Amino acid sequence: FQLHTSRQYCNIYYLCDGTQTTPITFRCFDRQTQEDGIYDPFAERCDSRRNSNCQNSIINLSQLQYRSLVIDHTHLSELSILPCKYDQSYIIEHEQYCNLYHVCKQGAYQLYACISENDNN
Repeated sequence: FQLHTSRQYCNIYYLCDGTQTTPITFRCFDRQTQEDGIYDPFAERCDSRRNSNCQNSIINLSQLQYRSLVIDHTHLSELSILPCKYDQSYIIEHEQYCNLYHVCKQGAYQLYACISENDNN
């Protein structure tokens, strides 16, 4: 499995276990302070905000509802895609659009979009 940090939010990290096409999203929560914690990518664990100098935002996932949607990248030539070989498996954030991500599972490539089901996308 692989752990990936969010480029946008300090309290979010993703687990890619190779069995699913979408990453599992986790949110750090500090039980002592009863507020969101910070994911420390070097220690690969959640930590208290007071022990971090994270410059990114904190997102409150309890107020969000979202889902993933497969994008037909063959009709959208302006979207970059990544090579995907039969012996590769990965989930990577899209380098240009923060709501897209690449998935490769044993040679099968897909591009996904994260779609918000709330009023504020």
